Amino acid sequence: MDSALSDLKIIDVGHYIAGPYCASLLAGLGAEVIKVERPGIGEGSRQLGPFPGDKPHPEKSGLFSYLNLGKKGITLNLQSSWGREAFLRLVSQSDVLIENYEPRVMSSLKLSYEELQELNPRLVMVSISNYGHTGPYRDYKGFEITMNAIGGIQYEIGEPDREPLKLGGDQMQFQAGLVGAFAAMSAIWYRNLTGLGQHIDLAIAEIAAIMKGAPSTYFQFSGVKRMRNGTRPMRDARPGEPVIKSRDPGNLYPIAILPCKDGYVCVDTEAESQWQALCEMIGKPEYKEDPRFIRGRRGRHADEMETLFNDPQHRERGFFTTINHPELGSIEYPGHLFLMNETPWHYQSPAPLLGEHNREILVNRMGYSELDMRKASTEGAI
Repeated sequence: MDSALSDLKIIDVGHYIAGPYCASLLAGLGAEVIKVERPGIGEGSRQLGPFPGDKPHPEKSGLFSYLNLGKKGITLNLQSSWGREAFLRLVSQSDVLIENYEPRVMSSLKLSYEELQELNPRLVMVSISNYGHTGPYRDYKGFEITMNAIGGIQYEIGEPDREPLKLGGDQMQFQAGLVGAFAAMSAIWYRNLTGLGQHIDLAIAEIAAIMKGAPSTYFQFSGVKRMRNGTRPMRDARPGEPVIKSRDPGNLYPIAILPCKDGYVCVDTEAESQWQALCEMIGKPEYKEDPRFIRGRRGRHADEMETLFNDPQHRERGFFTTINHPELGSIEYPGHLFLMNETPWHYQSPAPLLGEHNREILVNRMGYSELDMRKASTEGAI
């Protein structure tokens, strides 16, 4: 066995980021992942950039190509009788099903976990949604910025006298995919012990609520209410103290985000080891003994600290992987999340073209005839 998960068969009916990323992580560990898309138009992220030359093309989306590395792709119309029957046959042969639609979608297609479990009791189904499948917010709409807000993250990000900010990019979606992969493997381990699959109900809002060190827990233990403190965070107000609204440098907590030649670096200058290393790195070892910068005073003199760095760490560890795509050519993608010496992380193929593996999966593996395929195509089922 050359891959850790080479015996797992996974169906990915996810769209955009969270579900596809979850499945992609498992594909990187060797699982066979079959991505099921809508006939004709495919999954939504095919329409999102970046695109080469900024020219939209469903086979050239940078987002889609990254999130679907290592997968095989088929098309099925799950609202058609033929497509649904083929999907159920695929489910009966699979270990894991990953989806990230609104809670009402799979049940409206009569593909809920309860219905699929009757067909395959060993099935592990990962459902990722904004608020989960239960609770008063179950059917509410939500976006990345909504998740940042409901999790309390935005309350802490930005300048204290300005509007709150969301985390950059789509971090909640990627975090949800990462947690989903961990949850799927936990359920697979339980299934291997008991023979029973289970449903994983993952709410992105709950993941957001524990980001940045769980502010609610911080408040319960310390009585401190965190706030927006900008790039040089101020010391949190202690119980009984007024909340600091100004940029009084005497109250700056010495975590600095400093400009570099190729971006920014964050340094906790209150941590003595980081401060000592920073002084050496910027060529100012004398700062280590300078009375202006003894511990407890560094925040007052933050304007005097700048630095440069260039980090070759990712290259040394082989983090990036180069994969050839039939439409995009040779592309370098972010790779492993960790290193395994016996079963290394490896994407064996690029993201699939739309319906690329229809014949391999539906005919060669599942036994449909060429006549069946022509009929299904005519009916818009594939």
